[in-house]
Amino acid sequence: MINVFIAGAQKAGTTSVLKYLGNSPSAIIHPQIEMTYFYVDEEFQRGESTLSERYKLSGADGKLCIAKHATMTRSGKALKRLKEHNPDCKIIFCTRNPVERAFSSYLMERKAKSISETFDEVVEIAMEKGTNHWYYNVIIELGCYQNHINRILKYFPEDQLMVVRLEDLVSDYSNTMGKMNNWIGLQNVAHNLDSKSYNNKNEVSISSIQRIGKRLPKLKRAFISMIGYEQSIGIAKLVMKFFFKGREIEEKLEDYPEAKEVLELFYKQNP
Repeated sequence: MINVFIAGAQKAGTTSVLKYLGNSPSAIIHPQIEMTYFYVDEEFQRGESTLSERYKLSGADGKLCIAKHATMTRSGKALKRLKEHNPDCKIIFCTRNPVERAFSSYLMERKAKSISETFDEVVEIAMEKGTNHWYYNVIIELGCYQNHINRILKYFPEDQLMVVRLEDLVSDYSNTMGKMNNWIGLQNVAHNLDSKSYNNKNEVSISSIQRIGKRLPKLKRAFISMIGYEQSIGIAKLVMKFFFKGREIEEKLEDYPEAKEVLELFYKQNP
């Protein structure tokens, strides 16, 4: 039974929060960066044995079971499934300055070579195409936090939701972690940790893999049928790393004042 779920937002410190909480001796977390069990139909259809077989969440022995998926709140269906799994589950939703979050998401996709355009061009395309283009859905809309919070509150009561700002985690780590620990009933270990940042590696983005799957649906289904979802994702990541090796991108948000101004206005109108 999952007791706590870190349900987003992408590029707002969700991996770090999972790792920090997982350092408590009274918690158990999954080794994978994301738990997509409730989100991905192929996984969910395999049943809850997936939680122990793939995500190694068996044998908790009274420990709090904590999971996370950084884009979970994009799907009402996924939240509904989590609600049915455990209606008392507590939800942590991480936020960050939305313009900085959008730029960080852009950099991740650029490193994975999912994007060839500049940030100015990406923002222009996203605003022009809207929800018809993945640039908008991933780079822009994931920062419209109120939409995602409202989606959570459709399935979970307000007293089961905690919103955590990445800026607070960085500037006042011990106090912010202490509040989280107390809220979820976890032994407070913040004073034993440093504020190490996780998930900074040059990784292949899952959105890149998902788009390939949409273009080659028959191949995707064949692989999943033969070797399972987890192994299929693993092979896809290896292929992507081989053919589209990521690289360091020396760009800063300040390099794109026009895009920054457009996004600042957008997020004031769409918090």
